[in-house]
Amino acid sequence: MYHFGILRLILQLTTIRLVKKKYMDKSFFLQIETSQPELTHGQICEMMRRWFIEDKGDHQKFLWDRDEPTVEWLLKQVNLTVINYNIFLFKLLSSSEIF
Repeated sequence: MYHFGILRLILQLTTIRLVKKKYMDKSFFLQIETSQPELTHGQICEMMRRWFIEDKGDHQKFLWDRDEPTVEWLLKQVNLTVINYNIFLFKLLSSSEIF
């Protein structure tokens, strides 16, 4: 199988998905961190996982540990609601604490 490049292709696809997941995680992580700087890294990671479970449903929470469904969900969230709405609420709450 290696002669046909099948193993190489499988490794490349797995690596690409992992890199995409890390990149998307980091971009949302930075948005959350700027809106709520008092949160720790672990709290932000768990918050994103909770948002994933709230969106997908409790019966699909195991998908968070897999790269492909997580990357698909994160890509959808770039233009959709769950993460962006929660970040918006963080910014709103942090700006209302000033007054």
